[in-house]
Amino acid sequence: LFADNGYKEVDINLGCSFPLIVKKKKGSGILPYPDQVKELLHVVLRFPDIQFSIKIRLGLHSAEESLNLLPVFNDLPLKHITMHLRLGIQQYKGEVDIEGFGLFYEKCNHPLIYNGDI
Repeated sequence: LFADNGYKEVDINLGCSFPLIVKKKKGSGILPYPDQVKELLHVVLRFPDIQFSIKIRLGLHSAEESLNLLPVFNDLPLKHITMHLRLGIQQYKGEVDIEGFGLFYEKCNHPLIYNGDI
C-alpha cells in the first residue's frame, strides 16, 4: 500500500501504550515478543526503496525487553529509532528511565531520538 502510493518514509509505531492496543499485542504490547517483532519488521527488507524508522518504548513491563530486541533492530536498515523512556504499563505517568535509555544507546547501531518528558 505504501509503495503503491509513493511513500518514501514509514515510521512503525511499537510504542503505543493505549490498553486496547496493547491487549492485541500491538504498539508496546508486542515488545515482550522478540520473534513476533522480528517477523513484523521483516517487511523493512522487502521494500528497499522505503526508509523505515521505528518508535518504541523501553518495553511493556521492563527495560530489558528493548535490550532483547536490539539484535533485531541492529540487523535492519532503519533510518532511526525514537524511544519513549517509559514502559508501556506506565503509559504517560511516572518517571522516565534514563539509565535504561543509556544501556540501549550504548548498543544501538542506529541514530536514536529521545522521546518523553522533554
